[in-house]
Amino acid sequence: MKVRLLNFLLVMLSINYANAQKVDLEKWVSHNVDSLQKIRVDTIEYYHAYCGECIILRKPPILGQPTDTLPTHQCDVGNGWEQRVNDIIYKQKGKYYSLTFNCSYPPIKKELKSANSLIYFLSIIPVLVKRDKYGESIQTKRKFNPPIIVDGGYEEAFLYCNYIKQRVFMQDDQKTDKVWRLYFWIDKQTKLLSLLESETISQN
Repeated sequence: MKVRLLNFLLVMLSINYANAQKVDLEKWVSHNVDSLQKIRVDTIEYYHAYCGECIILRKPPILGQPTDTLPTHQCDVGNGWEQRVNDIIYKQKGKYYSLTFNCSYPPIKKELKSANSLIYFLSIIPVLVKRDKYGESIQTKRKFNPPIIVDGGYEEAFLYCNYIKQRVFMQDDQKTDKVWRLYFWIDKQTKLLSLLESETISQN
């Protein structure tokens, strides 16, 4: 009887732990962007890097101490993808900051020396608007952009600036694929994601 009761308690504890570790990334982003906008931060970007059917190699421990500081490895975001980076970058009172996703806990806030990605994102808005119009025009003709590979690495970035919301999304192979490289917006998107990757790696 005692063994059954003990097993039941262990199962219940494991269920509660799993539920506590599950986080909805979209809600996390929405909540933090809303909070920043309420304190009058008007230029915000969110960078999200993830992969499917892949293994993320962690940094080896040094003298028994773990060096993998990316908290996204340690919780379930409920979408089945391996998380690499989840960062919000913004400018407030002349300074740049990042908020790094930390499961269900308060995000890790750091001050950045600069945020070239934020400035560049703002500069390419006309190109991205033209990209979106092109996409709408070919759909009316029942045409589509080339396919992308389902698995592998993906990167996504969102810009929130006053009433403007813009998005960049790329699968890793699009950066080198000869057909995709012919599209006028690909170089701009590749540069933006490269800047974001550099800035988020340097702070972790």
